[in-house]
Amino acid sequence: MMMGGSWLFGGLQTAKLAFKWNVELWPGNKISPGSGGNLWAIPAGSKNKAMAYDFIDITLSKSIQTLMGNAGGLPINADTSQITDPQVKQFNQLFSDLVSSDGIGFYPDWPVSGYYNDLVSATQELMNGTKTPTAFLDEIAAPYNAAVKK
Repeated sequence: MMMGGSWLFGGLQTAKLAFKWNVELWPGNKISPGSGGNLWAIPAGSKNKAMAYDFIDITLSKSIQTLMGNAGGLPINADTSQITDPQVKQFNQLFSDLVSSDGIGFYPDWPVSGYYNDLVSATQELMNGTKTPTAFLDEIAAPYNAAVKK
């Protein structure tokens, strides 16, 4: 089991792994860490505003977003009926389910710098059985509590 995010999906697809793998949401969670993605911004003083608007229009077009979906990305404007890979379809459906249920929360390292690494490390030990649930909770609480005190 590996804790990760959507950014790992494309790499896993092309890695030619010697085992079958799947992407799932954490069991029982109603909220999963996520993001609204990369937000486009055009500076007020830009000398090439029209070109920037064209670029945004192109990258967010249904055809480009569908290409992105077929490449293992999480498009926001794709024709999902044109996504052909079953794993990619399932991946996009999980994301769609999170969006429709208002289930996307903040990434854990937003409130605490480096917290994602702390979570991954502690979670791996919990799954390996080398850390008890209590020790896991203590370990992930320590950096968060230290940051809150600052």
